[in-house]
Formats: sequence, C-alpha cells, structure tokens
Amino acid sequence: MKLKLLETERKMNGYLYKIVERTKTMALVKVTNLVRNKNLIGYEVWVIRIAKIPEQWKRGTYLGFDLREKGPSEAEFGRYGWFYPNEETARVLFNSQTLARGTDNLAVEANYSEVG
Repeated sequence: MKLKLLETERKMNGYLYKIVERTKTMALVKVTNLVRNKNLIGYEVWVIRIAKIPEQWKRGTYLGFDLREKGPSEAEFGRYGWFYPNEETARVLFNSQTLARGTDNLAVEANYSEVG
C-alpha cells in the first residue's frame, strides 16, 4: 500500500505550518502568521497517525495512494497535538514523545512511500 507523507510546509487559515523536525510518529512544527509580517506564533508538536484515504479523495493530490499521514485536527489538540510559544519548550515534549513512541527518523530512510 502506498502512503502519502505529510507535506513539509502547508499554508492554512493565514498561517504557515513548517515541519522543523520529524520522526515516523512525531513532528515539530513552526507556526508563522502570514498576514502580519510573517511573525513567529510558536511551535506545535504533532503525533503523526496513518489514515485510510476515502475513495472520493483518490484523485489529484491523493491519486495512487491508499493511506495518508495526518496531523491533529483542531478537535484533537490536547490529545494528538500541543502548542508552545517557544521552540525550547516544544522540543522537550517532542523529544520525550519521540522516545516514548520510537526514535526512527525519516531522514535515515530514503523511501517511506511503501507500507506493509
């Protein structure tokens, strides 16, 4: 099964979300306000999960993929995502969660597009 990885940068609702560091299960994300002079807002720590791609999505961006990585939705913050105003504090949680969930780093693996 082919897996669609999370985008390293994503613009949404006037913000830029940029993955600064990640493993297979965790991401440290820098959040910048695109509307106000690209000011740094803070950092988010995400648990990366894998979800099945619905049939109606299997075109365009998801064409050829069966599964996708996903970060937390707004409703899932507090359980799968956390916000911190500074990188140092966010890194503490990122590092502890990475150790708890596994330390495999995506940078080590050249091709993470095949699952199963």
